[in-house]
Amino acid sequence: MESRPRLKIELTQKDRIWELSGWLGIALLWASALFSYGRFPDQVPVHFSLSGQVDKWGDKSMTFLLPAIGTLIYSVLTWINRYPHLFNYPVRVTRENALIQYTRGTRLIRYLKTAMVFLFILIFAFFIRAAGGRSVSSGAWILPVAILAFLVFFIWNFVSWYSGDKKRQ
Repeated sequence: MESRPRLKIELTQKDRIWELSGWLGIALLWASALFSYGRFPDQVPVHFSLSGQVDKWGDKSMTFLLPAIGTLIYSVLTWINRYPHLFNYPVRVTRENALIQYTRGTRLIRYLKTAMVFLFILIFAFFIRAAGGRSVSSGAWILPVAILAFLVFFIWNFVSWYSGDKKRQ
């Protein structure tokens, strides 16, 4: 691998808002888990079928699993985002285009991790409904919508990456 310049990417106001939104989402996940834990029965749903029906139950301590996984993924992606010179890019990175490529790469990770947190919040809301004994059969749309949203997001980013100013590529 060729040696790439190491640059510090300055966050814009928009980038800071995305970061704050992600951390607030993580805080919301944990607050929801802590608030709900005492209200749950001893057994809570731990898995849902594709139709949105609960198909596996477990100990209520599993309430903290989704917030823990979300926090771990968000934190690891935040750490990875500090090293954009190690990312794979769809174009050759040079000294001339490194800043724009690194900015695009870190922004992509930032949007992805924040979107993931909000998907976890949505899933956790269904978990809370099911643990409280309410029906969640209408939750079958979550997976297809999430896949479609992430697919559209990646296609949009891919197209914008290649359709940008060719001088900076």
